[in-house]
Amino acid sequence: MLMGSLSFDEEQTKSILQKWLKAVKGDNPIIDIRGYSFIDPLYVAILITLKKGVRDDLKIMVDDNSPACSYIPYILGLQGKSASTVVPIRIVDRKLDAKKFVDELLKSTDLSFDDWEDENAFRYIIEELVDNALEHGGSPAIACAQVFKNLGEVEIVVSDYGYGFLHTVARNYKVSTYEEAIKKALEKEVSGSLRNMYGSSIKHTGTGLYVISNIIRETEGKMFIISGDALVSLSGRQLISYKMQEELKGSVVAVRFRLDKFKDRVLNYGFTNWLYYKVFTEDTLEEDAF
Repeated sequence: MLMGSLSFDEEQTKSILQKWLKAVKGDNPIIDIRGYSFIDPLYVAILITLKKGVRDDLKIMVDDNSPACSYIPYILGLQGKSASTVVPIRIVDRKLDAKKFVDELLKSTDLSFDDWEDENAFRYIIEELVDNALEHGGSPAIACAQVFKNLGEVEIVVSDYGYGFLHTVARNYKVSTYEEAIKKALEKEVSGSLRNMYGSSIKHTGTGLYVISNIIRETEGKMFIISGDALVSLSGRQLISYKMQEELKGSVVAVRFRLDKFKDRVLNYGFTNWLYYKVFTEDTLEEDAF
């Protein structure tokens, strides 16, 4: 009997993740996902992260007769399975791997770009998510993506099993909890400057996350950041924090937004202009009220 879907939902994500984190502590770690009719890419990335970074003896049980089971080979890239809307799980530990991942996703979106700046804007989102994991996570990045063409949405998930946000942000800022560290990474003053755009070697913790969070607000999308015992959810312009009983090693950043709104509200404005006027110079309550 099908139990429903594992969806891109913060309450469900928190509940399921706590259950899974308890499971991997056991002597015989098993995670049972039998019966689900749909498993969002977010959960597949988390499962791979747990298996690679926490328990390599983790067993994952899937119902062979469920629709989710037929989907998993596509998101894992198994047995030559491929789909034009899915970028399978990729283990990214080099800049070249990150570029290949971006190229795959650009093919999947079927989004036409008016010029190089528009294409680079889309690349910027993905590359910053991957760079964040590689440079600050201390482990390879685990990345996957899917375009939901019936909804006109794209979802990108990047995770790692490294140091986590608290360890990284606490190097330069006074934070004592994972929640504080994640929120600090989203703040404007942590972001650096426009010199970080388009491949500059100048990097500052939070630059990409701050810009991406503004894209999520502009497109009325969703963004989840999970690290340690904290899950921070940005839904449109609403920021909510959840404290979990169990701690996740490393971090997960997942974003989901409408492609048409991204084009209309960001790209058509001119990405550089949008960054300058809407992100780095315009004062808004949401940006500084974390």
